[in-house]
Amino acid sequence: MEVVVPCIIQMNFIPYETVGTLLNNEYLDFNLYFNLVEFPDTFFTLTSNLITMIGNNWYGTNRPLSDFLKNSKWLRKEYLEKRD
Repeated sequence: MEVVVPCIIQMNFIPYETVGTLLNNEYLDFNLYFNLVEFPDTFFTLTSNLITMIGNNWYGTNRPLSDFLKNSKWLRKEYLEKRD
């Protein structure tokens, strides 16, 4: 069974995955980005079960992609820590 990633997930997280990669590897300054761009917390929270399901079944039923959206998750963690 092939998992089709809903377009809404792709549209919202591909940019954050890319930016997360750039920030995590220090190609962009996190403090500057944090002050300019708001993280989509509500979307991330509302879709977390769907995101988990997609990641856990990326290659077929119970065949996960272990690093699915790892940079987006890292970026969210950084935002949450910076806000505290």
